[in-house]
Amino acid sequence: MDPNSIPITLTKAAAGDTPQLHTWFDNLHDIQYWGGPSMDYPISLCSFSEKLKMDSLASFKLAQGTQPLLAFGQAYLRAKRIHFCRLAVSPSHRGKGLGRTLVNSLMQHAPNHVDGNGYSLFVMADNEIAIKLYQSLGFHLAQYPETLSEGLAQYLYMVRDPL
Repeated sequence: MDPNSIPITLTKAAAGDTPQLHTWFDNLHDIQYWGGPSMDYPISLCSFSEKLKMDSLASFKLAQGTQPLLAFGQAYLRAKRIHFCRLAVSPSHRGKGLGRTLVNSLMQHAPNHVDGNGYSLFVMADNEIAIKLYQSLGFHLAQYPETLSEGLAQYLYMVRDPL
């Protein structure tokens, strides 16, 4: 069977996905780039699980056949928008368009779990690849509507109108 014929699906992530996700980050820069300034390195699986907040944030994953975790992302209500956070593609599957698939899938399915008007996210100001991806999906830079904490100073805020 052709692996390309197996559909990629977005489903709810579960606590059982956390150990694999934990392995995607092997230094302080990468884990904070992904998870924000509150993430530590090294970080125990227990602490990682706590900071992930999967019990309180809508958490999703892309899977395909025997590949149970290709990409991961979370969503919650922030400033009246569905806010995407902790978006990541498995290191072994990067460069294959899965970031686009993840964000498109989140825009389609997150409104079933989070009630908001449009979408938002933060991205590191020097992450040119992600910024271009988000812009190609209709996101644009915007002024954050509240005062940002000092830890978020190096992030850009991007928004998109509802689908």
